[in-house]
Amino acid sequence: MLRSSPVSEQQDKYFLFYAKKIFSKISDGDHNVFLLLDEIHMKPFMDYKGGNIVGNSYDNADLATSAHVFMSNSISSSFKDVVHIVPVSHIVAEDLFTLIKKIILALEEIGFKVMGIVTDNNSINRKAVSNFNNPPQFQVQYQHPADEKRPLFYLIDSVHLIKCVRNNWINQKNGYFMYYPQFEGEENAVQTASFSILRKIYDIESSELLKFGIRLTRKDLWPTNLESQNVSLALKIFSSNLVKGLLELGEKHNLMHYGDTANFLNIFSTWWDIDNVKTVTKGKHKNNPMAEPITDSLNSIKKEFLKKFIAWLDKYEKMNSNNGRFSRETHSVLRQTSQAFLSVTEYCCNNLKMSYLLLGKIQTDKLESRFGQYRSMSGDQYHISILQLYETENKLRISRELKLISHTSGSFDIDLFDNSDQGENSVEIIDVFFRTLKFLIQI
Repeated sequence: MLRSSPVSEQQDKYFLFYAKKIFSKISDGDHNVFLLLDEIHMKPFMDYKGGNIVGNSYDNADLATSAHVFMSNSISSSFKDVVHIVPVSHIVAEDLFTLIKKIILALEEIGFKVMGIVTDNNSINRKAVSNFNNPPQFQVQYQHPADEKRPLFYLIDSVHLIKCVRNNWINQKNGYFMYYPQFEGEENAVQTASFSILRKIYDIESSELLKFGIRLTRKDLWPTNLESQNVSLALKIFSSNLVKGLLELGEKHNLMHYGDTANFLNIFSTWWDIDNVKTVTKGKHKNNPMAEPITDSLNSIKKEFLKKFIAWLDKYEKMNSNNGRFSRETHSVLRQTSQAFLSVTEYCCNNLKMSYLLLGKIQTDKLESRFGQYRSMSGDQYHISILQLYETENKLRISRELKLISHTSGSFDIDLFDNSDQGENSVEIIDVFFRTLKFLIQI
């Protein structure tokens, strides 16, 4: 059994064995990381291969129906890697909390600095992380388990949140209306955003050659249950181009609530522009100042917008309305994550002496991309087995090890019949080379 395999890491003596090896090959700028957590659904299946039986869940004797995958993602570099995989069936929050804490403490012992945790809005995840506080409480930051002087931030994935906003909107039973307070201005002014207007624009432009609703399709406006999980479809709704088209066509065709709907779209389009910055030059390329990296300076327009956004959500909470609003969970995590963006920015700029922060690095989309690799390398299946997940992750780890070794060692030659003393890197290269051959022969 290869020790790079996630199978061997289920044993305590090999726990995070791969993370220990990788840590010795990365630079100091890669050490400050966020722990990303997401769940991949699998088919419950028992496999026997190479003398090992896999398929049982971590939390009980049932077959695993999903796997919790943990990835470390550097806040200031491109480093990212899966550090642990746990097959589960019906894990409870207390067990998940114990596992998260164990991984954080192990990563800290290796040398990583775990700044925080990023998950989706699943109630089990929120309840598990809330156990870092006594009594359990959902909040922006907790006391770090490895160092009580450091904070442990908790954020809900912004990609997941933008989908939640769209899904809350189209699930309204009052004719797809969202009632919301004015973003700036009068305290009691209530505005109405109508999803039906977007569908009318689609009908109006369906036969036109030149369209204002750029790339707007039926899938964007009438998504199925599966399509509602596709973030690219949600982002076509919260688009600055659609806002411009809505203002133009709304006035031309005298559509009701078109101005309020455009304002609603613009709020979340701007929020997403700030949260989804992954490169330093994105703002210049897009000619959009909101898409530039966030800083902790007093005149930062992105920082000011997030403060106004939080105040707007506070006004939203005080509205006297039982329908046409976000669900309680969506509202609370929108506020919590927006506040966490400000807190993380302040901490990175003041304590880590960073001049800016790329908030797009605090997302689980890299983990979702890894899930796509698992499915692609397993024959383009959606529901893969736990054995297929282990094997594909093992291949990716071996590939990364070879890249890291060649990067730190430069070009090298392997002479199998050379009896002279070899350096430590050469011995490691030969070891990985033969382990790779052995693994490829096995599969």
